[in-house]
Amino acid sequence: MAEEVEEGSEAAAVCLQVGDEMVSVNAVSLSGSRQEAICLVKSSHKTLSLGVRRYGNRRYLSSCNNAKTFI
Repeated sequence: MAEEVEEGSEAAAVCLQVGDEMVSVNAVSLSGSRQEAICLVKSSHKTLSLGVRRYGNRRYLSSCNNAKTFI
């Protein structure tokens, strides 16, 4: 679960919110490890796609060259 979203970070660029539960990063399912999620987000270079649960609903957030998509 996102406890903090650093201003100017890739996570902030896709509008990740405090309280979002990340379930995948760039189509890689997460096992629940906070460190795993952080490493995958920070290693994203051109595209970041997050699968999250927000208020119990699954959403996908992505950013590619500063263009944002919310599904």
